[in-house]
Amino acid sequence: MDDRVARHAAAAAEAVLRSRGDAVDVDLELAALRAAQVPPSAEARHVFHPKRGHVYVVCGVIEMQISHGPFAAAEGKRVQVYHYADGTSWGRFVEKFEDGHFVQHGGEVA
Repeated sequence: MDDRVARHAAAAAEAVLRSRGDAVDVDLELAALRAAQVPPSAEARHVFHPKRGHVYVVCGVIEMQISHGPFAAAEGKRVQVYHYADGTSWGRFVEKFEDGHFVQHGGEVA
């Protein structure tokens, strides 16, 4: 999980845990949440976009949930989420992400 996303998820989880009225050991649950978070590392998948000349970190794949409206055709489509070093994130349909727009890159995001 991307570090930025992990921090936001942990903050949201902490707010929910602290707001619950039931008897829970908040500190133990938060410790388990933090232990489950994987910080970005050299093992993170990096891709290079030749046209832009940028390296991006691949965050993961999400599934679109749009059951009605003008974009309903995207319901269930898989989207690859990726971000640049400045924190800007994008999503691109997996088939477009894997069609040659990006190539594997072994280094860190510049």
